[in-house]
Amino acid sequence: MVSNEAIEMIGMEIAMEYERTQEREPEDVSKENPGFDIRSKGDGGTRYIEVKARKDEGQVALTLNEWFKA
Repeated sequence: MVSNEAIEMIGMEIAMEYERTQEREPEDVSKENPGFDIRSKGDGGTRYIEVKARKDEGQVALTLNEWFKA
């Protein structure tokens, strides 16, 4: 599994735009390493979103921290 930062940023942009279309307020927290990439607030609650993006089909991996948060 190879990480591609440009592809991952596109995935983040798509996920954040989707959250906005659902009238939520997404915040990129990926640099803080909380075990998820986006904290999105709205509809009376908070969503914690881990984004995985790939150019082609393939496996993705979760870090131990991501597993704990999931």
